[in-house]
Amino acid sequence: MGLAVESEPIIFPVPNENKIIWNEVGETDTDRDKMLLELEQECLEVYRRKVDKANRSRAQLRQAIADSEAELAAICSAMGERPVHIRQVRFKNSLSFLFLYD
Repeated sequence: MGLAVESEPIIFPVPNENKIIWNEVGETDTDRDKMLLELEQECLEVYRRKVDKANRSRAQLRQAIADSEAELAAICSAMGERPVHIRQVRFKNSLSFLFLYD
């Protein structure tokens, strides 16, 4: 899944401490805007990395589930048992499983 990033700038309040420092050192509005843009870009990069990491984790978990289901099916087959059907169910943003036996 990709991350959609809007082209509009994200507005966040500048801490008072930064305003005081910028006033004391005489930062121009242009320099302030440039620093804020850099901060915004860094925040977006961190956000993208976190979303990418979450997507990779989800894919790894789904693969582990599929591998486990295949292993369970092989065990049932080796024992001459009917396969266990697993149904994934979502409860409040979490994933649970129901094991249905024939």
